[in-house]
Amino acid sequence: MKNKKRVLLNARISSHHFALKNVILNLAAGLADDPEFDLYLLISRDTDIPGIRDLHARILTAPIAADQSALNHLYSIFVLPLVLLRHRIDLLVFPQIGIYLFKVCRILFYMHDLIEYHIPNQKKSKLLFRKIAYPFDCRLADHLITVSENSKKDLMEILHVPAGKITVAYDGCDSDLRPIPEGEARDYVAEKYGIRNYLYYMGYITHPQKNLLYLIDEVAEFRKKNPDISLVFAGPQGKEADRILAHANQKLGAHFKYLGKVPWEDLKYLYSGCLTFCFPSLYEGFGMPVLEAMRCRRPVITSNVSSLPEILQDKRCLINPTHSGELCSALAFTISHRDELGEANYQSSLRFSWQDHVKKVLVPLRDILRKVK
Repeated sequence: MKNKKRVLLNARISSHHFALKNVILNLAAGLADDPEFDLYLLISRDTDIPGIRDLHARILTAPIAADQSALNHLYSIFVLPLVLLRHRIDLLVFPQIGIYLFKVCRILFYMHDLIEYHIPNQKKSKLLFRKIAYPFDCRLADHLITVSENSKKDLMEILHVPAGKITVAYDGCDSDLRPIPEGEARDYVAEKYGIRNYLYYMGYITHPQKNLLYLIDEVAEFRKKNPDISLVFAGPQGKEADRILAHANQKLGAHFKYLGKVPWEDLKYLYSGCLTFCFPSLYEGFGMPVLEAMRCRRPVITSNVSSLPEILQDKRCLINPTHSGELCSALAFTISHRDELGEANYQSSLRFSWQDHVKKVLVPLRDILRKVK
């Protein structure tokens, strides 16, 4: 096809942004397969996004490591515009947090959430930076992609972005993540990690957003009548992780286990083998772990706030994450009805796919490119 439009996907992300790797890889795959576009992928020199180099795209490598945050911001501000001009890019897709000052082509910007306006989940310097960057990015972008109706509402109410400038494209679920028969999964987890009857949390170990002190206290209360139950955490450490882990060890002792970052191939076993997946977060832009647990046919307890009721729609399993006793009470129900709830969750999870995500993104993307001469 002649006169293909040149699209550059900025695929430079920090190594701890594991959820964004799925967004970038699936969006890149969708764009690479589309005959209307010439896709350029800008990656960090040490990128660890699986399969990103195998796509039908031109790879450009920034000479900066993924976790060199300050240098990456400077690169975006001063070097990226020159890269766009050199390669005559028609559209820049920015799928993660950043700041971009000099507009030399059309821009499609992802705004996953506005958590900074709800919860102080970062250092004061980062919070200030983002509160300056976000309004500017929203004004600069030709269109915004967000991942839930709640995040769209935030963008409209907090940053005053017009509704017509925002497209909601729900995240999908990795096709390799699938339910494993409960017995097989529990045997695998017991052999590898030494745990069997467990409640599971997967995500950042951070406070206050993930509300893990509350989860620990609720499980400690539940164990008074169910002493064989353990609590398992998996995921990278974030703000006040030491405080969270110390509290868990104090309250639960040997019935708590922190696995750290677990291999991707183990996730389906850890999800499928748990009695209930617990995710009492105070705020989410989407809530990928909830969807992953549902796809693995497990019962889920999560919060009735932000985007989470858009994913888990069973009100019996939605709790107020600030009310003492609600999660504890819900656990008895989910464990005793886990087959029924797990099957319903699995069927509900099929509403979300990366194919649908890419289709939604392509609508405003093509509209923007029609305006390019």
